[in-house]
Amino acid sequence: MPKDTITSQQLSTLFGSGDVGRLLGSFPWSESPLGPPGHWPAAFRITLGNLLHSAFPMLVLWGPDLRVFYNDAYRPALGEDAVHEQLLGRPGAEVYGEAWNTVAAMLERVMQHGETVYYEDLPAPTRRNGRLEEVYWTSSLSPVYGDTGTIDGVLVVCKETTEAIARSRNLISQVNAALAIFMGPELVIAEANPATLRIWGLGPEVIGHPLADVRTATSERFIDMLRSVYSNGAPVQGFETPASFHRPDGTVEQFYCNFEFAPYYDNNGTLAGVVSLAYDVTAQVLAKRAQ
Repeated sequence: MPKDTITSQQLSTLFGSGDVGRLLGSFPWSESPLGPPGHWPAAFRITLGNLLHSAFPMLVLWGPDLRVFYNDAYRPALGEDAVHEQLLGRPGAEVYGEAWNTVAAMLERVMQHGETVYYEDLPAPTRRNGRLEEVYWTSSLSPVYGDTGTIDGVLVVCKETTEAIARSRNLISQVNAALAIFMGPELVIAEANPATLRIWGLGPEVIGHPLADVRTATSERFIDMLRSVYSNGAPVQGFETPASFHRPDGTVEQFYCNFEFAPYYDNNGTLAGVVSLAYDVTAQVLAKRAQ
């Protein structure tokens, strides 16, 4: 068994006085694959010490099996029923379970290519509190280089945005107008309120799919306008514009709408998608024509 070369005072300084730090300080590391803290790479000890003393949710995944170490601020993310003695220092696949494939895909860009990546409001299904929850995160992932200059870990600085997403969706659902948000060049349906789904004649299962794949939703003409907004950032508007919607039973329903397609920018000021706001004015148009 390797002898630890770090003093008790240094160990106390490293782990800090938080709940996670106390758990780490009492763990029998000499019996673990990582060995005693005195034998840990300096880069890992420095990164771990910094995150343990941070009030912002952070974690580091370290080594070939990406063992997970996190701070007190991150603890709530794992749920009230989490047994931290059984999670700290364990391989990521064991800690995250069903969500590991999603997490591992994000980590691969950092581990294999040395990229620093940023995700905003990214869905990451997480099992906690006895059930699989739909959880959203805004995260920055950056490489941690070991003492030999290789990428040996990933530092994650993150913030859960699930409640903010829920509030946003609640507000969107209450808008009387047809409101939808499309993300990326494929115009993936990120949000579609009940008014939008009612006009489309579809259900919420279309969320997460590219608009072009949802052929009953809208015509190619409107898709081309949305693509134009995403490409050049110039809004497109329409007044009493006819729109035909193909129903699942093969019928075509005619609407008239006032609409605006506007660019959607993320927190970095990057054009990330298109916001669609439309009002159904079919009744007004038909009434005017009947006069």
